[in-house]
Amino acid sequence: IWALASQYRDGEAPTGKLADGPPVRIVSCSATKLETKLAHEIGVLRQAGAKPQDIAVLTLAGQTVSEVWSKERIGRHAVVHADSPDAAGSMVCETFLRFKGLERPHVILTEIVPGSSSQYRTRMHIALTRATVGLSIVCTPEALEADARLANYL
Repeated sequence: IWALASQYRDGEAPTGKLADGPPVRIVSCSATKLETKLAHEIGVLRQAGAKPQDIAVLTLAGQTVSEVWSKERIGRHAVVHADSPDAAGSMVCETFLRFKGLERPHVILTEIVPGSSSQYRTRMHIALTRATVGLSIVCTPEALEADARLANYL
């Protein structure tokens, strides 16, 4: 995670496959399959022993644009916002900005639209560094094509 995140912070160009640090898993899917893939990734983490309070689903899209931020469930998994009274013991679904300064062992990053903002690199760095154990990125093939850092990680 740290090697990938540093490329966004420092503006480095991709240089070979990254290997050090906590694992990063990239899942490519169409926008219409996004919620299904997110639910699957949550299920994978839960089956591996992660507790709900260990997982955060973060979107790079803003609250008004996001398809997942307003959901109370992703698949069969209940989610709350970071400012919910239940957040400490629950799975969180939040925008990267509202989650800034917080961490969870497992982060699933989604709704990535490279080039949608002049602040894209900064936003990616913030979002990527919220994970302390593992990171899954669920994005469209177009997002992978548009961001050489992500595509290089495959």
